[in-house]
Amino acid sequence: SHIIDKNPFPSYSYVISFDDGFENNFSLAAPILTEMNIPAIFYVTTNFIDSNAMSWTDKMEICIDKTSSGELNFEWDKNYDYSFQNDKDKIRIFKRLRNVIKNDSSINIHSFISSLHYQCNIKEIASSDDDLHKKMNWNQVIELNGSDLFEVAGHSHNHEVLSFMSYSDMVNDINISLKLLKEKAAIKSNNYCYPEGLEHCFNQPVIDVLKSNGIICCPSAIDGTNPLDSDLFSLKRIFVT
Repeated sequence: SHIIDKNPFPSYSYVISFDDGFENNFSLAAPILTEMNIPAIFYVTTNFIDSNAMSWTDKMEICIDKTSSGELNFEWDKNYDYSFQNDKDKIRIFKRLRNVIKNDSSINIHSFISSLHYQCNIKEIASSDDDLHKKMNWNQVIELNGSDLFEVAGHSHNHEVLSFMSYSDMVNDINISLKLLKEKAAIKSNNYCYPEGLEHCFNQPVIDVLKSNGIICCPSAIDGTNPLDSDLFSLKRIFVT
């Protein structure tokens, strides 16, 4: 509303936000925020809530972590050294894969994950109840959104890069996420959050579909702050890790 009305922000204005829908947002973060009376918004990926599903990056991390040593091969990155013997090598490879795949729309994520698990001789994991990867359930989403301090909003259905998808798949993914939020948690939010959120991860067709669904605000994952002349569909955020 400050950006729309060009009303100067109060000093130290900020919004705390969480992505994906991890259970520890509900069990750990929310009680601390409640005690401190700090509002926050939780952007949830509906398939993660529906079936405790995992992002491809989490699947990749678990797969590489569970493999003591090895050598991986990928046609789209032949010249990189994907051999690993220790945790340092694993971290190097994990960062490389995450960076390459997030920036290359030609790589099929599902094929990559299958190939990775095959090369590591590990059965592909679909979900996990460990503390780092477990997601909220719908009852927790409803309770969170029922708090005067908190809001729950959309973050896609499958957490895939929307601008990399075909137009029909992108529309379907957004529509399913909004439909499930409404049907399962009675949430009709006017803001949303792009999966991955880098500059190339959303485009005008994505923005147009969101606007047609009543969305008026959509933060990215681009680092920075937001002056009064900011575009509400390109809002920047500062990552805290």
